[in-house]
Formats: sequence, C-alpha cells, structure tokens
Amino acid sequence: MPNGKRYLAAIFVKRPYNDPIVRDFVRRIWRIVYNYLDLPSAKVPDNLR
Repeated sequence: MPNGKRYLAAIFVKRPYNDPIVRDFVRRIWRIVYNYLDLPSAKVPDNLR
C-alpha cells in the first residue's frame, strides 16, 4: 500500500481455469478492497491486521 503497510487476501473460486468471469470478479474485489484500505480513515479491526 502507499502508506507502507502490507496486507494479504485470498479469494477462492470454483470455476474453470482462466475463466474470464473469474478474472473480472477478482479484479473488482481487489479494487474495492484496495480503495477501502487506501482511505486515510480506514480502520481495520485488530483481528484482521
């Protein structure tokens, strides 16, 4: 992250390998999570750090 913190997330999906729908889904989820964590006021619960 731009603030120097690191986060790890995993998304498991059961679909055929290289399914374009899954790639789009993962990209959307990644963007949502990244934008949330990049907010200055984002408060991540201690149990998720």
